[in-house]
Amino acid sequence: MRRGSPRTLATAALLGGALVLSACSGGDEEAVSNLPTLGATPSATTSASPSPTATATPSGTPTNPVPQLRRGEVAARTAQEKAVASAWQAYWDVRVVAYYRARIDGDALGRVAVSSARRDVQNYVAQLQKKNRHSIGTGRLDVSKVAVNGAEGQVRSCLVGTSYDVDASGKPVEAPSGAIGLYGAAVKQGPYWKISGVRVDDKACA
Repeated sequence: MRRGSPRTLATAALLGGALVLSACSGGDEEAVSNLPTLGATPSATTSASPSPTATATPSGTPTNPVPQLRRGEVAARTAQEKAVASAWQAYWDVRVVAYYRARIDGDALGRVAVSSARRDVQNYVAQLQKKNRHSIGTGRLDVSKVAVNGAEGQVRSCLVGTSYDVDASGKPVEAPSGAIGLYGAAVKQGPYWKISGVRVDDKACA
C-alpha cells in the first residue's frame, strides 16, 4: 500500500467508468486492480509503525478483531444519491473483511459488486492466499460527492486510516497506507445499487 507500489494502485482497483463525474470516465477496463484495504488521513504520516500486537495463528488465520470501517462524512442529498453512497460503503465493508480474512464470502460480494469491482477483490484475495498473508487496519470512509444519472452513479471518496498486509506470523510486510482518494462507479440492478468499478484519484482527499 505504499504510494507508487502495485498495492497502492491495487487500492484504485474498484472504479470503472459510468457517469461523468469530474475527471472520472471510461469503462471497467480502466479500473486499476488490487485496491488497498484502507487509507490514511491527508494529515497522517505513512511512517507510523504498524502495531506490534497484530497476530495470527500458525495457519495464517488472523486472530485480531475483524476491522470495522467507520462511516465518515457523506455529501448525498437525494434518496438515490444516498442509496449509491450506502452501496459504496457496503462494498468497502465486504472488501475490508475479505482482505482481513484472506477469504471471500461469495454471497456477500455478489450483493455489493459486479464487473471489475468484484474481480478486484477476487484477484487480491487470491494473491493474499498465495503468499499466506492478510490485511489489517482500520479507518474511515468519507464520501464528498455523489452523482446519479438513471441507472448509473459515481462517487468521489477518501479512505482515511491505516492499513497494511502481514504474514502468517503477524509481521508487517509493508508500510501503512496513506490517504487514498477514490472515484467509484455504480450500477442499479433492479432495486439495488452495486459497485462496478474503482479508480484512484489522489485529489479526492485534497
